[in-house]
Formats: sequence, structure tokens, C-alpha cells
Amino acid sequence: MKNTMKTLLVGAVTAVALILAAPVARADASEPKDIGVTNVLAGSATQTANMGTYVDLRNWEYPSIALTFYGAREAGNDGVATGNVTVTFARTTGNPTSSTALWETTPRFTWIVAANGTNTVVGVTNLPRDSISAITGLKVVSIQNGTTNRLDGVALQVTAKNFHP
Repeated sequence: MKNTMKTLLVGAVTAVALILAAPVARADASEPKDIGVTNVLAGSATQTANMGTYVDLRNWEYPSIALTFYGAREAGNDGVATGNVTVTFARTTGNPTSSTALWETTPRFTWIVAANGTNTVVGVTNLPRDSISAITGLKVVSIQNGTTNRLDGVALQVTAKNFHP
């Protein structure tokens, strides 16, 4: 009986030690980074100024982007804002923090999100590896509002599923 108790006690202590020594699983995600685009997009317009800053992707794996907005009714206009919002990005393979970073001019990466005219729209997409292979930086070049009405609450964020600071 003593040997059985001793064996059980040694087994229990070993099991607890192994559990405590096991690595802790965690979601290694970055905090969403606001690219800093404007809060309002005019109807049927393309914005190319004040497009915020670049995102340094050198320590990121599996980045994703999220665009949020809602359609606003113009005064005296009973129509709703339906159509597409097109975001155009430029990529770099150099040091994105450098003032001499070379950003691509063509082809550029575009993402299209449909406006529904009534509800807040949240579009989220993962950036496919073939779009970001060897890419070190990403920045917004333009946002085109293909709706006839203004869009409010516009926010663009980037996050990553694996982030290694």
C-alpha cells in the first residue's frame, strides 16, 4: 500500500510539473493600427491627400485590413448610398521607415467593399501571401467613393494574426 501511494504521489507531482512547464498558447496578434484616413468621404469622389501613414510589415505575418463606414443621406436627397468603395494600396520591399523608400506605382493592390446604403459596413480581408510576399511596407494611395452620397465614420485599420515585435 505504501509503495502504491508513493508511486501515485510521484506520478501526481510529475504530472503537475509537466503541466506547469508546458508552453502557454496565446493569440499572438497585434493591436489594430489605424492608418489614419479621413472620417468622411464625399460622394462620387476619390481622396488622394491625407491618406495617413504607412504600415511597417517587417515583423508581421498574416496581416488583415478592416474598413468601416456608413452611408449618409444628403439634405434633400432621399437616396441611400449604394455602390462600391475602392481602396488602393502601394507596397514596398525596402525600408518603409526611410524617406527614400520606393513605393510601387503599378500594379497596385486594390480592395473593393460594397456599400449597402442603410447599415454600417465592416469589410475585413486577409492579405494573401502572394500579395505581400517579401513586402515590408503598405500604405494607402487613394480611397474612391463610388456612391453618390457621402460616407461617414470611415476608418481603415490593419492588424496581424502573428506579430513579432
